Amino acid sequence: MNIFLLLSPLLTLSLSFCLSLFSIAHGWRLLSSFGHSVKKIGFAETNNWRKTFDELRPFRIESREVLKTIPINDTTLSKIRGFYGLIGPDVNASKVSTLYELFTGDGLIQGVFFNGDNITFAKHFVRTEKLIFESIHGRFSKNIMMTPIYVLLNKMGWLPNVLGLANTALLDLQQKTDTGRHIYALFERDSPYQIHVDFENPGISTVKKRNIPGIAHFSGHSKYECGQVHTVDYDVMTNHLYYFRLNDARKNRDVSKSVISTRYIPIIHDFAVTSKNAVFLDAPFVWDFTNTVKKIPVIFDHTNPAYICLYDSSRKTTRRIRCPDPFYIFHYADVLEKDGNLEIYAPLYDRLDFSSLDISGKYRRVRVSPSGQVVIKKNSALERLNLDFPRKWGSYVVLRAIEERAITGFVVCKGLDIIRRIRLPAGRHFCGEPALVEIEGEPFIMGLAYDGDSLGYLVVLGIFTEKYIEQSLGVPLTIGFHSLFLYDQL
Repeated sequence: MNIFLLLSPLLTLSLSFCLSLFSIAHGWRLLSSFGHSVKKIGFAETNNWRKTFDELRPFRIESREVLKTIPINDTTLSKIRGFYGLIGPDVNASKVSTLYELFTGDGLIQGVFFNGDNITFAKHFVRTEKLIFESIHGRFSKNIMMTPIYVLLNKMGWLPNVLGLANTALLDLQQKTDTGRHIYALFERDSPYQIHVDFENPGISTVKKRNIPGIAHFSGHSKYECGQVHTVDYDVMTNHLYYFRLNDARKNRDVSKSVISTRYIPIIHDFAVTSKNAVFLDAPFVWDFTNTVKKIPVIFDHTNPAYICLYDSSRKTTRRIRCPDPFYIFHYADVLEKDGNLEIYAPLYDRLDFSSLDISGKYRRVRVSPSGQVVIKKNSALERLNLDFPRKWGSYVVLRAIEERAITGFVVCKGLDIIRRIRLPAGRHFCGEPALVEIEGEPFIMGLAYDGDSLGYLVVLGIFTEKYIEQSLGVPLTIGFHSLFLYDQL
């Protein structure tokens, strides 16, 4: 989820001020000279000038990338053919204190190719327009107050899209090439970037940005189902949600657009598509300008209820269903329609503050009856856990568990029943979302993990067995968001 567009009211800053800022190295170099008064709002680090000017220097993107072949240490790994990829923000997790900081890192793909007796680890930065610009001219300021200025200058054609980070998820449209596959790196305030995953000569490369006529932004959780892509965009000033369907996704043609009005600011990170409806959550986000210097001017209003929106594409109608409580959903685990009821399984967040990392997902079932009655069912054992990143395996859902801001294991559920809890060994933490893969008929959790020194490991562990495989990668890893696994044959 990305919250940069929420700052759009600040675009009313005078054009002359914006131009003067741009004229001297993106603006914030000028502000840095103002000293103590400016330091209060975070534009300058007057006690760390060396770090400040280092960030302004050009840099080589390739200098931080990795391509390394490693002999396997377990024969189980030799039975896998494909590629595991995890995408996320290039940030130092130990220094991140807010959701805003977490969401603003450049897109970084960390992945493993399985080549029989060897694996190849690759680390690739998505070549976004922003990152290429920064490699030549130096970094943009990370201060949240500068973002609307950069956005305005981008609209004028003077800067690249600083919100185009390509760090959220990877979308597979099952596009095969002569040597591998094409996938897409997504971020919900930009267009997708086409990525080439090369199986023949293991490696990752950015092909190009794919601008799609009629779609300004492409959701980080776009869906590909039955040859059709479903995606969303939103306008926080008009409270409009735009739902798109691409019937010819590979050629970016035949786009269907629907406009859905929302009650609150439409921050839609994920959504679901069923045989009858597209499902969205209208959560109670409202404007709050009481402390815009230190906080993002949007709050989660826990005094108002959430609404479930069901959009019927065939009838072009929207049904809004009032929930008894306020909550937010980052990721849907499963959405079922049976006997006239709608059942949503997802981690629910009762409170949310973009200026903090203190959030906790509670895995619950939300049932909507044909009459519109909403009942939220809880499992007291699940309520004690912080769960998210759900992945389905048949009738089971695997969720990552967080303790002290680190992924320490997984919970396997069937419905709301806990089937199994899996804990990682002491000193091991997953970087982000795992993939679920099948090896000789058995399901496994696959992902990247790190130790206390941030050194990385490939980890494969059984969902229903005690099997645990750990392969040292010998390089440091960073945290990630979402992942996928590509089998080398479609």
